[in-house]
Amino acid sequence: MNVVRFQNAGYPVSKSLVDDLYKSFFVNDRHAGRCKHIPANLMESENDFRIELAVPGFSKEDVKISFHGDVLVIKSDKEVKEMEGVNYLRKDFVPAGFKKKFILNEQVDTEKISAAFNNGILEIVLPKKMKEPEKSAVEIEIK
Repeated sequence: MNVVRFQNAGYPVSKSLVDDLYKSFFVNDRHAGRCKHIPANLMESENDFRIELAVPGFSKEDVKISFHGDVLVIKSDKEVKEMEGVNYLRKDFVPAGFKKKFILNEQVDTEKISAAFNNGILEIVLPKKMKEPEKSAVEIEIK
């Protein structure tokens, strides 16, 4: 029994088409249910930029952060442990390996990047470089 019925120019849309559309939005079929999308929040304040990543099922030992050139890389090579005798009826998240890259601009003080892990949220703080105060004009004596 269909709860919602879709119609297109008088022709009903097949249930499998709707199911396929739903799956394409919410499941990464290429990875057989292993969605590698890690949600991120990006914030800016006067003194820094912040990145928050939602990584449920991971510990701080599972995640590695590196910086090379102007690219910040956050990754995990954690492997999925399938439970024997369990038949998933729905699988919206899998704590499997992921990799996210962020290109940083010249405003970031790369020597002072820090990270903290709390309750499945990884927070990375990217301090801004301190602006040097503008020097006042200096008069040069002509000899």
